[in-house]
Amino acid sequence: MTEELMERESIEVDKRIHDYEGFIDLGINLKKMRDDRLYEKLGFGGFEEYISQSTFAFKRSPVYAFIGIVEDYIISKMLTKEEAKQIGWTKLNKIRSFRKTKNFYKLLKMAKGLSGSQLMKAIRKYKNSSLQSFSIEIWMEELEVKKVGICPICKDVNVKLIEHHVCYKPEYTILVCRRCHRYCHNQVTQLGGSR
Repeated sequence: MTEELMERESIEVDKRIHDYEGFIDLGINLKKMRDDRLYEKLGFGGFEEYISQSTFAFKRSPVYAFIGIVEDYIISKMLTKEEAKQIGWTKLNKIRSFRKTKNFYKLLKMAKGLSGSQLMKAIRKYKNSSLQSFSIEIWMEELEVKKVGICPICKDVNVKLIEHHVCYKPEYTILVCRRCHRYCHNQVTQLGGSR
């Protein structure tokens, strides 16, 4: 590639990085900037110097997470761009360290259906148990039982349930829908109490 083409490409990739439309495209362009050393044509001594510039919106850790997600999921054709976008970069990054374990594809499937906090609970449980005793399927079934059901307060059916600490007996926790949880919390706040 000629010097002029390299310089033009450097400017175009830099513009795409600053005008990114999603973490996948950002990761692809950051990877190109790093791997092809395009930052040199923009006057930077290294990739670290390039990402530490004041006009760059991300810190070092997410930058390498975006690149890693592109390398581990997109380039390897494990996921399409759309699938990766649906899961989200935070959850994909959390399970990347498990990609060489036998349960990785199960964790990936979990990431598609769980919130970030639920996925973190599953990962903690997975890390703290022996690999033989931990069953992702059983854990998911336990979670599903808690996740959707009938709200005991408003009696709505097939609603997502969340933990709610009973205000007058804080040691008790029940599962209620978000609307009832919000209503109870607002009532206590209006009366000057605390949760």
